[in-house]
Amino acid sequence: MSMSVALNTLNQLVDIHEVERGLACACVCLSCGESVVARKGAFREHHFSHRSRKASCTIAHESVLHRYAKQVICESMGLQLPPMPGQTPCSEDTSSWWDFDAVEEEVWLDGIRPDLVARLPDGELLIEIAVTSFVDVEKLACLQTKATRVVEIDLRECVQRATHVPSVSLRTFILHSLQCKRWLIPVENGVAEMPADPICDSVAISSDNGILLPRRFIVDGMWIDAWLLPFGAFALRSVAYNLSVVQHLKLLARRFGGRYAPKYRNWVFPMWTSDSVLSELSELERNTQKKVTPARDVSRPSSPLP
Repeated sequence: MSMSVALNTLNQLVDIHEVERGLACACVCLSCGESVVARKGAFREHHFSHRSRKASCTIAHESVLHRYAKQVICESMGLQLPPMPGQTPCSEDTSSWWDFDAVEEEVWLDGIRPDLVARLPDGELLIEIAVTSFVDVEKLACLQTKATRVVEIDLRECVQRATHVPSVSLRTFILHSLQCKRWLIPVENGVAEMPADPICDSVAISSDNGILLPRRFIVDGMWIDAWLLPFGAFALRSVAYNLSVVQHLKLLARRFGGRYAPKYRNWVFPMWTSDSVLSELSELERNTQKKVTPARDVSRPSSPLP
């Protein structure tokens, strides 16, 4: 593409029509980093040129699109995402906006470098932006050892349509479109698996008070798994992040002496509280079912996990 875009002093992509004429644009070349001049005359097409007057750099549309996608997500500190595998939407709105505490670009994670790493209260979300290169089987296998949540954004449609970069319509598409996003982790056929951490292996036996674990509940359309731990306690985990579910778990922890284990992203409770905690979860699940209209009633009774 022609040099119709450059980087401003904030390292953001800007269009030639958004900046002042000449050196007042205070921009640099996206490719080589040299200062550029905004040529905005009356006859030729507006464009940037190098201050040194050297030949224009070749800037691939795909590279600009990839960079712009990272930029708008970082600026917005959030993203609209489709329901995670295992989530049961209880309304017509099957999408959700995820607010991030922080977002970092190109962070090395022991041999891999996802495009973005978003920080949330309950852990990380890795974001891969695909324009011409997609996550392959080898990289996915590596990601599965380092992350519990990975989403891929497919922007091929924007290349095929030669969507203008940057633009308000493209920004909206990146942030809010659902058809271009898919969950890589967790996967549909793996979401029901219990944690593989050494101290969190599930044991399908009954506790001393007769409660069968592992067990699954649906609260506010989200799965909450409960399972026994080898050292005489039991754990809860929300399969997908949901603020209201986190609040429920925090309240249960305060009432029954539970604690959050960040390393394993679960809530650990003393075994003697199991009757009370699981009873509360059953009640929350029943209340959720009551809110679901018959036409949208996709809830299921709690049952042992497969």
